[in-house]
Amino acid sequence: MLAQAPAAVGSAAATDEEKIALAKTFLLEGNGFYSPLQPELFAENFVFRAPVVGPLCKKDYLATMGLFKLWEALPDLEANDFGWCVDPGAPSTVRVFTRNTGTHSGPLNVGSVVLPPTGKAYEGTVESLSVTLDESGKVKALTAGYVVDRFGGNGGGLGAIAGILVAIGLPVPKPYGPLFRFSQWLGNTFGSKFGPRTISAEEDLPSWYTNPLRGSEGF
Repeated sequence: MLAQAPAAVGSAAATDEEKIALAKTFLLEGNGFYSPLQPELFAENFVFRAPVVGPLCKKDYLATMGLFKLWEALPDLEANDFGWCVDPGAPSTVRVFTRNTGTHSGPLNVGSVVLPPTGKAYEGTVESLSVTLDESGKVKALTAGYVVDRFGGNGGGLGAIAGILVAIGLPVPKPYGPLFRFSQWLGNTFGSKFGPRTISAEEDLPSWYTNPLRGSEGF
């Protein structure tokens, strides 16, 4: 059952417990990583950002996660989440740590190729994520893949989907190198034939998102 949105989530009227409940429902039950997408949990002006991926608008994020279908490729994928809290300096933002684990027991579509099940186990390192809520209780922003300890797990020090790909044996280019930037360009220019979008078109980003960095710029 979905958590009930409190009145004025972005204000002091909502309790920390209410905000955390909404963020937890989104992350674990509807953001498309651990379970199927629930688009109704996303605000229309949603933005996703990771260290080298994004910003992605709602449309592009849903398309990307709908392509991967990680919940089918790793049906036992678990967040092993801990440390949920409301950011005291940004009261609409909930933060959490995860240490993902799972087994690659289903096909994984990465756009350019479908990877058959390998049976390999994924043991992720600790990552920091944030979920920002709007006043209606929908998710306005998600950040993920920010590794806390790059020496943990078997994902090559990478977080989110990149760590999973390394663990199951798919080479992932260095995120600050020319090969990675070229692969991003292919996906963003020609679509899922060469990989999913990793940066949304400027005209598709909401006006509230003003950070000028794109993709791995500044990494």
